[in-house]
Amino acid sequence: MATDAQKIEAIRQELPATQRWTFLNVGFFGPLPRVAHQAMQELAQQELEEGRLSPAFWKEHQRLERELREEMAHLLNAQPEEMALTHHTSEGMNIGTLGVDWHPGDEAITTHMEHSAGLLPLYIVQRRFGVRIRFADLDRGGGDAAGAIQQLITPRTRLISLSHVSFSTGALLPLQEIAALAHQRGVFVLTDGAQAVGAIPVDVRQLGVDFYALPGQKWLCGPAGVGALYVRRDKLPELELTFASYASQETYDHTGYFIPKPDAQRFEVADLYAPTLAGQLVALRWLREEVSWDWIFARVAELTGCARQLLEGLKGVRVLTPPNMAGLLHFQVEGIGDPEVLVQGLLKRDILIRSISYPLPCVRIAPSFYNTEEELEELACAVDEIRKE
Repeated sequence: MATDAQKIEAIRQELPATQRWTFLNVGFFGPLPRVAHQAMQELAQQELEEGRLSPAFWKEHQRLERELREEMAHLLNAQPEEMALTHHTSEGMNIGTLGVDWHPGDEAITTHMEHSAGLLPLYIVQRRFGVRIRFADLDRGGGDAAGAIQQLITPRTRLISLSHVSFSTGALLPLQEIAALAHQRGVFVLTDGAQAVGAIPVDVRQLGVDFYALPGQKWLCGPAGVGALYVRRDKLPELELTFASYASQETYDHTGYFIPKPDAQRFEVADLYAPTLAGQLVALRWLREEVSWDWIFARVAELTGCARQLLEGLKGVRVLTPPNMAGLLHFQVEGIGDPEVLVQGLLKRDILIRSISYPLPCVRIAPSFYNTEEELEELACAVDEIRKE
């Protein structure tokens, strides 16, 4: 049996980008596995040589969609019929937000720590329907988030839209508790899972959320342009279609007769690019079968904890992420007012991280299963060097 060190080395060989960089920005983009790249190349070549109209290519496209829904469902402990394929988290958040049957004076609750993927659809319904948006001020997310949100729920509240893990602070929010409070009042819960899925176990049944959007290109190490939206089976009839296309219909005619598909496929806008489907499917299977989700989740937790300990031990470094964290870690460095200075200083040392501007200017790292403890020690040394420059 391979040791952890041998396993990590084999994983890094499968992820060439980790050979080029100290890759600590999976929260933005994850590295692509060789097997995913190969699957994309092969299908793109088939598309070039055979065209997209051959029966074999179309059958393959349908198989990829079906099996990718199954793989996404397995990851979330959902049913394939509850999964719609999307292009990214933003598409799923738009579908979940705009699909609510809004009326003037209705209210939505969100937090001060949200990504534009969740906020901008709320601004659209605010403008279009006169919806009032109420913001829960959770500071950095380390306090009683459920209590703060509960105080904002009124008889006009229709939707709570929030992240599972905040991109801007790294806080892991108590979704199960929030969903239970919401459902006591008949309120939908829509979740941005971009920084959770692939970093921590996600069980939508246990969480009790109604809608859960996720991307493939971050922690799931897939290509850009493919994601998914979970829609709880009993909420399917209550979420209206925002988009409709051939992909979403069960049947229609030219007199106004239209029946959407009976499952979450009704929310699919159109066919996704076949090579991206192939790449994401193969990446997910590699993560599940070759790497192991349980090992991944344990490794992410271990490395994030290690990074926190190293950074907290540095003079002039202030870690902002609260103890209830997942795989993101945010920090500030004394004397460096512009976080981009630190980002660029680390980039010169081949270390990839990113800056965050709100609610506090800071930098963010996102260690994942392919990183090593030595890389985190190199990061800490580099941060200390840049602080002293």
